[in-house]
Amino acid sequence: GRALEEILGSDAELFEVGAAVTIPGAAPQVTHSDTRHSPLPNLLTAFVALQKVEQDMGPTRFLLKTNTAAAHTKLARNGVATNGMMATLLGETSAKPPPGASELSPAFECVASLLDVGDVAVYDASLLHSGGGNRSDRTRILLHVTFRRMSDGQALPAKNVEASSNLRLSHFRRQ
Repeated sequence: GRALEEILGSDAELFEVGAAVTIPGAAPQVTHSDTRHSPLPNLLTAFVALQKVEQDMGPTRFLLKTNTAAAHTKLARNGVATNGMMATLLGETSAKPPPGASELSPAFECVASLLDVGDVAVYDASLLHSGGGNRSDRTRILLHVTFRRMSDGQALPAKNVEASSNLRLSHFRRQ
């Protein structure tokens, strides 16, 4: 709570809540960012593990330091979309990698999010990431909660203004 508040402000709005469900045999996601880079993080997402996430279950992989203007510029120059569109960097899809992707893979450290029950992975939505293929016989379920910045004039527009939650990060603080 406090870390999110320090980054997004206490008036950050609950933007999205859902579950990512990956069944056994599911293919890996194409590496992507959820938003474009901005000077200040506009969306922070927390993945909450509802069971132990092991390597064969296809943990989320994060490409570290790809949430910067320099990284997004470098990736765009190499034909990799970073605005929520697909980008193939990790070579686990049947899609043809974009030009220059093979040279970029070693440029960014990739970390798999291996989590225990109740562990949380929080990331800036402009960071490149992807869910791995589920090679296990267990379903992987991650609760995801996203908050968006409302202060500093940097807020992203709501997906649907009428559906705006009006729930602020401060509403979740223990009294």
